[in-house]
Amino acid sequence: MRTMAKASVRRSPKARGGFTLIEAALATVIVGVGIVAMVDAQQAFIRSNMWSSHAATGTFLANEIRELTRHLPKHDPVTGLYLEADGNGNSTLRGWGRESGEVSVLDFDDLDDFDGVSFSFFGPSGLDDGQYAGPINAFGEVIPNISAADVRNQIVEAVTRTVAQIQVAERRYAIAVRAVDLAEQNLAVEHARFSLGKSRNVDVLTRQDELRSAQLRAARAIIDWHRASAVLAALTGEILPRYGIALP
Repeated sequence: MRTMAKASVRRSPKARGGFTLIEAALATVIVGVGIVAMVDAQQAFIRSNMWSSHAATGTFLANEIRELTRHLPKHDPVTGLYLEADGNGNSTLRGWGRESGEVSVLDFDDLDDFDGVSFSFFGPSGLDDGQYAGPINAFGEVIPNISAADVRNQIVEAVTRTVAQIQVAERRYAIAVRAVDLAEQNLAVEHARFSLGKSRNVDVLTRQDELRSAQLRAARAIIDWHRASAVLAALTGEILPRYGIALP
């Protein structure tokens, strides 16, 4: 009887091979926490990268403003900066900020003209609220707002134009090669005629000039082909690997 009772309590191998509901729930919680941590880390990286990009852009634009104002005086060289009394013991600061007639950044002639001024894509130039078109570079010119699509279109146009230049250079070289062959034949005929006394020295020199001109056109076509090929390799990102240069 005891042997039968012990045998009845013993579980089969199949019954011990599965997972309980608690184990599955714990595994789900652990995996979920890991996924949430990965997503949060990715979002933090994106925010940090975006902040770094904005900081670099802001530093660049601030340096452009600094270069623009490097040689400007502190205050207007004509009116200066002074206090104007009204007779009641009160004084008003005069000469600070933009003077009348200064409607664009090119009209600014001192540092205090930039007080309260902002440059953005949304600020039309010349308004009295201090909102000017921008951002601007060190020459006071507005930096255009170029999107990734605009850059892509510019690269596509440049690649198309460069490929056309390569094709034109190849056709020019083929024509120049035929011209060189023809000039060499003409020069040989002219030498034969000169040896027979039926040509002059000036005729032979003329044929030699024609040969040199044809060779020069062929050389120029080769140079233009190599120049256009280098530009195309730079646009497509193949120029560095071509010379075994790897960026870190």
